[in-house]
Amino acid sequence: MKKICTLLVILTLAACNSDRDSSRHESMSMSRKMVSPAVNDEAARGDNLAYSHRYSIHISDDNNFNESYSLLSAFCKDKAKTECYLMNSSISDDYRKSASISFKVSPRFVTEIVELASSHGKVTSQSTWVEDLTKRVTDVKKRKQMLQRYEQELLTLKTSSAGDVDTLIKIAEELVATQSKLETIAKEQAELDSRINLDNLDVNLSSDAKKKNSTPIADAIDEFIDHLAEGVATFITGIAFLLPWLLSIIAIVWAILRLRRRLKA
Repeated sequence: MKKICTLLVILTLAACNSDRDSSRHESMSMSRKMVSPAVNDEAARGDNLAYSHRYSIHISDDNNFNESYSLLSAFCKDKAKTECYLMNSSISDDYRKSASISFKVSPRFVTEIVELASSHGKVTSQSTWVEDLTKRVTDVKKRKQMLQRYEQELLTLKTSSAGDVDTLIKIAEELVATQSKLETIAKEQAELDSRINLDNLDVNLSSDAKKKNSTPIADAIDEFIDHLAEGVATFITGIAFLLPWLLSIIAIVWAILRLRRRLKA
């Protein structure tokens, strides 16, 4: 009887934990709310708010453009790894130069990066938007507390069920599942902390500088040669695929004609 009661307690606790997980998914679906615009002022920043910024900067001189791109790409090298990450950097030299650099940085670096990027040019557009993560942060904390309580209850049951092999196996399975969920929650919490403590910053550079030795006619000729080469390559590839079929068809037609001649003869 004691064994049955213990198993019923375990199943009840597991069911309650499952209900909490389902309510968590419902709350997450309702927690995403965007507010914009927001000022880039640390004093005005609220709790649990994730900031994102995008700046477009125009630089006329080619040398200044290259210098700005190099400085921005190297900005995080001498900064603490927990405060500055270079997420992506790319540069295009098609006819007119352009570049894109993406960061995850401490809010105190946002203004410094923008000033560095615009030191040889001017900001042509900027935008800042905010995501309120309060519901998700609260939800993660509640789930963590519930699972920790559930884990403690399982450990208490484990102590009181010493000697009952079947019950101990069931408790061990629940403990493993609970610890796995706690590890998942720890990762979610770390991601939320990173999103709140570090801002997303995208800097787009543009320039009037044209590609060296580049004219519309020269570009058109280059493109014509490239397209012609691609067309010839496609034609050769097509012949390679079709040739076995053509040989097979010719062989079949030849065999049919020869057979008809024999029949007529």
